[in-house]
Amino acid sequence: MVTLFVNGLASSVTATDVRDLLSPFGEVEIALPPDRIHGRPHRGFGFAKFANADAAGQAMKDLDGVTWHGGRVLRLEFARPLLIGPARRARCAVHRGR
Repeated sequence: MVTLFVNGLASSVTATDVRDLLSPFGEVEIALPPDRIHGRPHRGFGFAKFANADAAGQAMKDLDGVTWHGGRVLRLEFARPLLIGPARRARCAVHRGR
C-alpha cells in the first residue's frame, strides 16, 4: 500500500469526489478528514491509499498541479509516515536545532 497526501481540496469536496478523480489510476481507498470539525469545514487536504505503487506514482505525475474543483490547484506527494512518541520528539528536536 502506498499513501498519497492530497492538498488543495476545496471545502465542498467529498471523499466520493476524490475517489472518482483517482480511481482511473487504480484501486484506491480514500481517507479525508471529517467534513465538519466543530462546525468548520475540512482543512483542504486528505490522503489516498493505493493498492499499487505504480498507480499512485502515475496519479501523482498526472494530477499534481492540475486545477480542479472550485479552481483549486491540486498538490500530490507521497505521504510521510506519522511519527508518534519518542521518534516525533527526536525529529522535532532536530528541527529546532537541539
